[in-house]
Amino acid sequence: MAEAIHSQISGDFLECTICLEPFKEPKILPCLHTFCKGCLEKFVGKQGEGKFPCPTCRTETVLPAGGVAGLKNNFFVLSLRDTVQTHKSLVSKEDAKVSCGVCEEHVANHYCVVCAEFLCKNCTRVHRLLKTTRNHEVTGVAERKELLITKTSSSLPTCPKHKYEKLKFYCETCQHPICRDCTVLQHKDHKYVLLTDVVRDVRAKIKYKLATAGPKIEEYRDVAGVINEKQVELNTRSKKAADDIDAAAKEEIKYYSGLVRRKQTELKEKLAAVTAARSKQLSATADSVESTLGCLSSTVDFSQKVVEHGSDFDVMNVYSDVTARLESLLKGPTPDIPDDISYVRFDYRTDRKDREIIFGDIVADEQTTELLERTTMMFTENALQKFRQSKPNQRETELATSAESNLLTKLSCKLGSDWRRLGAALRIPQPRLDSIQARYSNAIQRTCKVMTVWMGGGDHGLPHDLKQLETVLTDMDRADLLDIVKTAYKDFIKEMPEVEVEPEASVDDQGVTTWSVQLPGRGKYVCKQTDLGVVTPCPVQLTYRTVNPSDYWPENEDWELIGPLIHIQCNHDDGVPVELLLPHILDLTQEDGSALTTDDVKAAQVVAGNITLHPADITPTHVITRHMKGSLWASVLQKLRALSANRRGLLTLFKASMTQDAVDVKAHIVSNTMDIVKALQEYMSQLDPKFYWWDSITCQGLRPHQIYCLQATVEGGTLDLADPGPPGGLEYEDTLDCNRIYPSFHMTVQRHPDSERLQLNLQLYPQGEDTNVVCSCKRRLYGGAAAGQITSEADVQLHFHFIKEKVSVYWKDLAFFLGFRRPDIDAIQYKPTNRDAKDCCMDMLEAWRRRRGDAATIQKLLRALTEAGLQDIVDQLNAMKI
Repeated sequence: MAEAIHSQISGDFLECTICLEPFKEPKILPCLHTFCKGCLEKFVGKQGEGKFPCPTCRTETVLPAGGVAGLKNNFFVLSLRDTVQTHKSLVSKEDAKVSCGVCEEHVANHYCVVCAEFLCKNCTRVHRLLKTTRNHEVTGVAERKELLITKTSSSLPTCPKHKYEKLKFYCETCQHPICRDCTVLQHKDHKYVLLTDVVRDVRAKIKYKLATAGPKIEEYRDVAGVINEKQVELNTRSKKAADDIDAAAKEEIKYYSGLVRRKQTELKEKLAAVTAARSKQLSATADSVESTLGCLSSTVDFSQKVVEHGSDFDVMNVYSDVTARLESLLKGPTPDIPDDISYVRFDYRTDRKDREIIFGDIVADEQTTELLERTTMMFTENALQKFRQSKPNQRETELATSAESNLLTKLSCKLGSDWRRLGAALRIPQPRLDSIQARYSNAIQRTCKVMTVWMGGGDHGLPHDLKQLETVLTDMDRADLLDIVKTAYKDFIKEMPEVEVEPEASVDDQGVTTWSVQLPGRGKYVCKQTDLGVVTPCPVQLTYRTVNPSDYWPENEDWELIGPLIHIQCNHDDGVPVELLLPHILDLTQEDGSALTTDDVKAAQVVAGNITLHPADITPTHVITRHMKGSLWASVLQKLRALSANRRGLLTLFKASMTQDAVDVKAHIVSNTMDIVKALQEYMSQLDPKFYWWDSITCQGLRPHQIYCLQATVEGGTLDLADPGPPGGLEYEDTLDCNRIYPSFHMTVQRHPDSERLQLNLQLYPQGEDTNVVCSCKRRLYGGAAAGQITSEADVQLHFHFIKEKVSVYWKDLAFFLGFRRPDIDAIQYKPTNRDAKDCCMDMLEAWRRRRGDAATIQKLLRALTEAGLQDIVDQLNAMKI
């Protein structure tokens, strides 16, 4: 606590602003400014009798009957000064080197609280024996620091009228502290109470007044900012008008040079007069605002220090003055700045006469607006360009973005005069701030420069350091600017170049697939297949796997999953910020996500069965949050909002093998996630007959719990079965739980015997809205010559490149159905020459051809592709008339 006071109380607060020295007999005025008694007597002597203006704020003060001596003593400043001085003496040198204040020879190891003296061992013994000091409180030097605040808070000053009597009562009639003798003498008929009985309510009243003063300060700050803006705008417009006058005059001088020059001078004098009058008006208003703002700020500052650090007596001693001062300042009206005060322009017109030239006049009676941000944007973009040029090793992917420009522009315009406080909060060295102040005269430019310096020297760079900026603005009581920073955070991540990575997949004995990838360094990465993203300032190893919600997600009445539940591990050090981009299934094509607030969307973290919600920002594809310890993550939405939020889904098609020119097709409406498609693949492959994955078509704007109809038509055949058929349908629901079996549309298609092509056309639409098609597709079930006509070894090899490009990460599934065992697959995967999945796939196909020889036929390859769930590749090969 002592250290806290020492750090919060500046030297100026304990010094007289007249003599610039520590207070001597400090007297407090009704405006709450404090001065030495002697300084005030000299000052009042020059002002006359009766009343005098405060030397700081010029507020008129009426002298009491006793003159300056009759003003209240500022006991709070005196006790605070003693505390700070004692603390300085303790922290400025080691305890072992503090000399005894009595003998001044030995090292002090005790401290007398009453005498405020350091004592050595011998002097302490004597101090405790003397009759006058034996009852004094003596502590060790090490304990003194803990007692500094106790003395300030509990000790009471003595009455100036009755020696040795403590001021422990409060006269409610006179509204100031009194002693015991005062209660029976000067205040015997007055109403008084113990000071400790009323101090709590008084503190609360002062705090209430302080709460109402905060908005008033902000209001005056805003007005001060408007005045500054208007002055800049006036100067800019005045300069432009003068330039316009010069341009017009130059043309007219060719005809009547003498008359034109006289008119030019006349107009510029008129312009100067208008500008001067407006500037004078703005300056006078600015002086009034600055004076009132200074008075209000100093009053609030003093009151806060009294409430937070003053003793009970100090609070009661200044209570009436504080409340009276705050009420008088808060009643004052806020200056009104005319909107058209900065409007001035040159109205050009030509009217040549014999003895007079007229080519325009000064117009200053209409309102016009010019966006300050337009000018500021030019400065910020220039500052960013210079900043980037100063970093020759800057990568092209790290060049300035519009998010940076908008952030600098908006904050520079909004913060203005708070630029130095912002710089200090961002830990920019004081000499650098002084240099910025000397170089730039405009507060907006200074703020922009402070932000640029911070961006260049941040711990981790943007967007990660923007979270630090949010904390700084909150501490500065500028929560009104947080939306600007949060928007920049989201926009910066959106504008970052996206690098798609292909993680390595490994399957354990239980069949669980885990993905792993080494991210090389700073950047934004999105994983194929799962769409999980990471924004990192450094290299990091990312390992993840999706888990089934029914196994890990606790029941929750308020929040609903809107994305897969993912087990995520990152090996970054503590303190290194890594942003997670969690995929979600919401369809925000009709709205950019701004309709969903940070209260609606969260990032849920599941630890030991408990859900922790973290702040998150939402984009059309991801929910952005900061990674923390604990591995299970998911995107969640408030259930009330989830009822009306549209989804991104898939119409996933499965088909069985064609028998006797007939084929069965099943269609599922599912969430747009890889896991549900894979789960359906496994389930459909166990049916009899076996169904193979055929295709997945994106569906936008799916409504939860809406009934959807599937309209099917056939070309080259007939639709023998459609269950359910329109107007019947299936209800769409989120399919994030892979343990459930979801209903499907079932169709049976019969090919005409003479038809060479069989095509299925599908349209998905909400029940009763057949014109509102959310998904449509045309897929060929049969076409071209029968597969397997080419059987030679050379012919099958011709298709390896096409299959490699199409199969990619599913090469292991194909290898399994081609007869490869796990050791063979691992050997191919970890061969140094195989750089990615495509290399592995080609290596596996070549190994299969070498092993099987003539038995490596196109029929067996097509059968393996079908069994691996890669029916779409089979269809494409058929369409190529292989």
